[in-house]
Amino acid sequence: MKLSNRLKTIADMVRTTSVIDVGCDHGLLDVYLAQEKHIPCIASDISENALKQARENIDKYQVQDFVKVICTNGLQGIHVSSEDTVILSGMGTHTIINILKGRDDVKHCIISAHTDIPYLRRWMISHGYAIVEEQIIEEKNILYIVISFEKRQSTYQEIDYVVGPYLKYNQTYLKQLLKQEQTLLQKIPGTHKAKRKEKERLISLLLEAIKKAN
Repeated sequence: MKLSNRLKTIADMVRTTSVIDVGCDHGLLDVYLAQEKHIPCIASDISENALKQARENIDKYQVQDFVKVICTNGLQGIHVSSEDTVILSGMGTHTIINILKGRDDVKHCIISAHTDIPYLRRWMISHGYAIVEEQIIEEKNILYIVISFEKRQSTYQEIDYVVGPYLKYNQTYLKQLLKQEQTLLQKIPGTHKAKRKEKERLISLLLEAIKKAN
């Protein structure tokens, strides 16, 4: 079966022997992992309507022995082992953080957040995770960032939180971010000195990263 570029990227980043897909939606990622990689999955979602479609896809591709469907909020009621990768995709950063709060049993996770990715990196790292892989995908003129985290200590510089320890070498992405931030700076009134100073600091970090990536 064929996945979208974003879901295929997530699937290719799985390194463990089992998966818990939180907010599984139509369940196609789980079907793919079961069919192509023989990885057992728990497909969970808070929406019964989403799970109805997931069950239909699981039946269609005959992977019932590999994919278990659970209706729950986040990880509630789900046991996570050290061999599980928890996948959190298609949600905002603050929703993802609320799901992971207090879950010390999550050792591996792959996250594709829609919002506030620098804050996500900072929160994950402050809670004992390291970034082991990052990918950027363009789909329907939207850029998606997929990050793989692992529970272990690591040291990062400020640019690693802002752009990512791997993506800071991606010139195209850096220049796109720089242009975006320069445009935003122009829209901040001169009276908002603190906001302008913070934006100028970010632009300076991006310029330095571009210089180093050359």
